[in-house]
Amino acid sequence: MTAFYFDETVPNRNGAVRTALLGASTSPSDRFTSKDANKAVKLIGDSRYGLVSDGDDLEAVVVGVEGGTLGNGYSYGSVQRYFNYLRAEVTGSALSIGDTVVCAAQSALGTEQPYVKVKSGSGVAYKWRVVSLLGGTGQVGTTVLLEPINL
Repeated sequence: MTAFYFDETVPNRNGAVRTALLGASTSPSDRFTSKDANKAVKLIGDSRYGLVSDGDDLEAVVVGVEGGTLGNGYSYGSVQRYFNYLRAEVTGSALSIGDTVVCAAQSALGTEQPYVKVKSGSGVAYKWRVVSLLGGTGQVGTTVLLEPINL
């Protein structure tokens, strides 16, 4: 018998993906590149997102980065804020079905990362839970599928 698991789906809300400035500053070392897709970000300024810190809520994910700059030197790209489901990499400790998660530290800017990194925790404004282990065990280094919990 073929195994069935939930999978990522197209978001069903208007405004799910938006163009935004990216980075903590206009310094070249703070600029995002195409290698920074799939990293969790949070709103840090006027129309600007930056990398989350360890333990932050999962607010948005970078889905694309443009090659130039805007806003006096900030990198810019597309940020997705709404998901039906989201695949994520487990860090910290193992996760089980129903566990709630927050962001773990993401890879450094300029380092590719295939999935958002999460760990066990309870978000404040944005809450997510594990709905599938995707055939795995939920151990550190595996991927799980998350869904947002409506407040």
